[in-house]
Amino acid sequence: MISDEGALPELSARLCNAGFTFHGDPHASGLWTFTASMQPYGTRLYLCGDGNAAHAARLLFRDRLRERPDHASRYEALKRRLAEEAGNDWDAYTSGKRIFIEEVLLGA
Repeated sequence: MISDEGALPELSARLCNAGFTFHGDPHASGLWTFTASMQPYGTRLYLCGDGNAAHAARLLFRDRLRERPDHASRYEALKRRLAEEAGNDWDAYTSGKRIFIEEVLLGA
């Protein structure tokens, strides 16, 4: 998260020069998405401005997993299974996590 959204273009250029690939804001959530490698699933990095709702939801999800080790274990197993099943299909991998993430965010 950055405090000056006007710095996003400069930071984006720096990340691209460092070997990251820029993917824009694919979900129109205000998260600028970058990857460093696609094999297997690589590294994702996001840039966003202060108060970004998608970023806040990610932090809430993280906190809920920390509070509930049983959820964290289920999430780990889900991610491992999806990584195996999805091959290198990022969209299939990400989509497969969506329902679990929504349930955790709703407090299930």
